[in-house]
Amino acid sequence: MNGNLLQVAVPIIGLISGLIAAYVSLQNRALVAEVRKEIAEMEGRLFLRIDTTFVRISECRLRSVMVISP
Repeated sequence: MNGNLLQVAVPIIGLISGLIAAYVSLQNRALVAEVRKEIAEMEGRLFLRIDTTFVRISECRLRSVMVISP
């Protein structure tokens, strides 16, 4: 009786363990994809902000040169 129970329990435990591992792996991949998306969006906002700051500084320098020159 114990042998039959053990023969059934071991594969079921292995199957459940495998299913849990697959679920965790999928969740991990989804989380990594979400983090990568957020990083890309943040990088885009950062570059846009740096770009506009650089343009403003360049415009200020150009205006100050134009005011001093005439």
